Amino acid sequence: MGASQVNQVLLTLYTEARKGLEPVSAWAKLTGNSEVFQVGRGQPRTAVDDRTAAELVSAAIVHTLAAHGREGVAALGGSPLAGVIGNVLDEPPIPGPRRADWARSAYVVLWGAQGRRSPGVPWVIAGRYKGQKVVAIGPHPARLSDETLVVRQGTDAALAMAVGHVLLKEFFLDRPVFTGGDLSYLVRLRDGAPLGHPDGVRDTGETAEVLLPRSEGALWRGVRVVRAGGEAATTVLDLLFALYGVARDGLPGRWPSGYDDRSEPYTPAWQEGVTGVTASRAVKLARELGVTAEKTGGQCVIMPGSLAPEAVTALLALLAMTGGGWALPPAPRVL
Repeated sequence: MGASQVNQVLLTLYTEARKGLEPVSAWAKLTGNSEVFQVGRGQPRTAVDDRTAAELVSAAIVHTLAAHGREGVAALGGSPLAGVIGNVLDEPPIPGPRRADWARSAYVVLWGAQGRRSPGVPWVIAGRYKGQKVVAIGPHPARLSDETLVVRQGTDAALAMAVGHVLLKEFFLDRPVFTGGDLSYLVRLRDGAPLGHPDGVRDTGETAEVLLPRSEGALWRGVRVVRAGGEAATTVLDLLFALYGVARDGLPGRWPSGYDDRSEPYTPAWQEGVTGVTASRAVKLARELGVTAEKTGGQCVIMPGSLAPEAVTALLALLAMTGGGWALPPAPRVL
């Protein structure tokens, strides 16, 4: 039994209509009898298991879409999936970066389709007058951007991982630019809490393989091992190199041979087969982000749309821009 509650008269009527019928047909039969359907309105609610509640709601949505079109469903919520079931979004404008963030930024990435308007978006246009570059990433071309990367829907995380691959390779391994932050912190190579950054760390030249879970299986890749207080550990940066597939000499595991390797995940060529964005454009985006952050002290903004932004968030963390450039909660008002 979950926490779901349903109008008890409606539940009884639906259960009766459900006998011998599939859910959508049962809902159509119930709503087709307007007198019976309207009599049950306003009655007390009763607890019901989540499965039954989900079935009832799903049947109602599918039938309403078929009978009245997308305009017949109002999605009252901020979930990214709200726009999938209807095109009426009863949500206020979402908060966005402050005006000063838009104005100071030298490079702006508008990442993902945004069904709701951010009140700070007009400042993107104002920022372009001082040379600010705007790149849009989404399933459709954007008119106000200098450049648009059109990705297949639901695949932009692959692009973010490829951008991270290039950033780590060129701005952390080949030419260490961003040396601050917590990437040098240690993680135990066993179950347990992170070590933090203790004194007495010794580089013993050892290596170890770590398991990196993926949705399509797992990767075994090597990391450099140090000894801290007698325990084997590795750094956060080493784990990121392994996760993103940035190869280094002398480490075990399967590694990409270069940016054009399509067989190993998270290379620019690998993401091309997933997103449709050419490998060269992914490399270009990563280099422009890295060089801009290097020359401006991190004056880059990524404005996420309706997506799960973990892979995108990691890019800002790599460029040492945490704490700024993201959507902020609305300021409290005293009435």
